[in-house]
Amino acid sequence: MASSRHNGKKARTIATAAGSSDAGQGEAGDRTLLTARSVEFDALVVAGGTTPSSDIKLTLQLQEAFRHCKVLAAWGDGTVLLEAAGSAVPPVLTS
Repeated sequence: MASSRHNGKKARTIATAAGSSDAGQGEAGDRTLLTARSVEFDALVVAGGTTPSSDIKLTLQLQEAFRHCKVLAAWGDGTVLLEAAGSAVPPVLTS
């Protein structure tokens, strides 16, 4: 499921291209890296298994969110993308 509602909040999926899923699961993204802006979101989560990318749009999205003091999270190898964008900070919560 690309988006879901919980307590009036909506989770959205950002994919590299419209109607695609980076995970190849057939899920369509709600937004693309071209159409999504960091001001639309309260938080960004980079999922484990996200393909490492040198896409400047992804890097910009993460850097803007970091500069706007948005919550950034990642699990698994998703942390590599945060580090590559220069948005990694020491983890506060780990599992």
